[in-house]
Amino acid sequence: MWYSKKDAQTYLNQALALSATGREQDWEIELSDPNRVAEFVEFYNDHDLSKDQKQALMSLIISSFEDAMHQNIFDNTSWQLARKIIMEEFKLHQDVIKQWLGEESNEFLISELLRDCW
Repeated sequence: MWYSKKDAQTYLNQALALSATGREQDWEIELSDPNRVAEFVEFYNDHDLSKDQKQALMSLIISSFEDAMHQNIFDNTSWQLARKIIMEEFKLHQDVIKQWLGEESNEFLISELLRDCW
């Protein structure tokens, strides 16, 4: 199972002004924000991020899309930009994506879109 690294989380907490306490168990889930998903994707594209930072941010992006789908505020334009990143850097993000694919009995709403990337 893949987990984002603490130093990548710390960087993103500060850079994105996330409301982290430092005690998050599921960082990307606890700090996801469907209202900021476009901002997160733009940040990914506009900043020179390390491998660990990219993976952590992509996990936050996917979690935010999952929440957006639950709240019926899914932004397809932002999804297309995120999908482009996933496809271009697939090897980097495959472990993150694998976690969100789920299983038939325990599937996420975002799973179908991610399966299309797989």
